[in-house]
Amino acid sequence: MSSQIYVAIGDTNHGWVPIIFSTTEQHQHAVVYCSDVFHPFPNIKKFLGRVQRNVLPAEVTIDQESTCQTLLVRNSDQGRRLVDFAVSDGSGFDQPEKLVLCCTVKRSDLLASFDRGIARWLVDGYDVNHFGGGYQDEPACDVGKLWAKRLAKLPPREIKPYKPREVKWPKGFWENEKKKRSA
Repeated sequence: MSSQIYVAIGDTNHGWVPIIFSTTEQHQHAVVYCSDVFHPFPNIKKFLGRVQRNVLPAEVTIDQESTCQTLLVRNSDQGRRLVDFAVSDGSGFDQPEKLVLCCTVKRSDLLASFDRGIARWLVDGYDVNHFGGGYQDEPACDVGKLWAKRLAKLPPREIKPYKPREVKWPKGFWENEKKKRSA
């Protein structure tokens, strides 16, 4: 049975961006911090391209300036369209004690979740002046331009604003409550 995965990217904050992964499989979550110094988004895009083309196993290592975390994807033995996705502090699926998150998901759901997470971040929290500017001999990397072609293929999706549900009380409810309290 496959679980659902959600990818969200936090606000750009002084050269750091958190990528939050959460899954319905045992309510797992992991946070990977991306550093502007070691810009991971070009490598993440290549990683997702490999997953999309089913060139598995695929992995990408995100350098967090003092530690590294690895995103891993391999074919699942549970079905043709399913993949095992993991976030690891170590070097792979063969070291379960180093897995921060591990789940089985549909490949298409994993890709869509990444793309939707990036799209939301580019609209809501991405600031090219605070992330992607490049350092020393590193070229600047605008994630919006990098992801433009990939996101153009996404079907349009209207995000509805949150509206609290209105509760309609039965006729005479408040009068009955007042009577109960006064008695």
